[in-house]
Amino acid sequence: MKKIIITLIVIFIFIVLINLDSDDVEDNEGRMHYTWDMDEDGGNDCENDGSCDHTVDYSKPRYVIEGVEDKIVFDKRSQKWVDKFGICHTCTPKNGFRKDGTIEKI
Repeated sequence: MKKIIITLIVIFIFIVLINLDSDDVEDNEGRMHYTWDMDEDGGNDCENDGSCDHTVDYSKPRYVIEGVEDKIVFDKRSQKWVDKFGICHTCTPKNGFRKDGTIEKI
C-alpha cells in the first residue's frame, strides 16, 4: 500500500511540473508577451527605451504581426522570424531562413 501511495504522489508531482511551463498563447495572463522582449534579454524592451507605462497590459502583443496565427512569418519590425509561440529559434540561415526575411529555396 505504501508503494502505491508513493507512486501516486510521484505521478501527481510529475503532472504538476509538466504543466508549469506552458506555451499556450491563449493563457498568457501574468506573463510578458514575447513582442515586448525582442532583444531576448529576459527583460521588457520598454525598460531600455524608457517607454514603460503601468496602464499597458504587457501580456498582450506590443503590436500585431499579420499571419502569425497559423504559420512562421518574418516580423519586419523586429527583423526576426516568429510564430504564434514567439521568436523562432530554429529559423536560422542554416535552415534556409535568411536574416533579410526571405527563404532560401532548397
